[in-house]
Amino acid sequence: MEIPGIPTDGYKPYRGGHILVYDMKTKKGESLCLAPNGEGVLTATMDTKRGLIHYLTGGPIYVDCKRVCGKDYISRGAARGLENLHLITCDILSGLYIDHGAIFYPDGERPTYVNSITVGDDGKIYTLARVSEKGRTDLISIPNPFMK
Repeated sequence: MEIPGIPTDGYKPYRGGHILVYDMKTKKGESLCLAPNGEGVLTATMDTKRGLIHYLTGGPIYVDCKRVCGKDYISRGAARGLENLHLITCDILSGLYIDHGAIFYPDGERPTYVNSITVGDDGKIYTLARVSEKGRTDLISIPNPFMK
């Protein structure tokens, strides 16, 4: 079972993945957004037309108030166990972000093996994801939550 470690003296618990910005003129960087709930950033993309950054995180799954355990050994690109894939959108100018919640297929299954993201001219968010346990990977689209 995966258990968060206790930080050693002088260290704080992991707060989550950061979206960083770097100014090449001043050579200074800063954290723009932070993945919520201590989640890591799986992949991110910039929507320059709309001034947004979209990123995907993997959040834990709980059943009957217990975290679903993962595997001891995993292949590259895999998660140790099932995760809820979350779409997060960050406004570049304000740094404010919105967690749009977990993503599910129409049949209730979860996307897995997600390691890419892009935004189309239509504003939809696209990613490659495993569609079934049989190993088929396909391009899926997520409606842009800010477009009607």
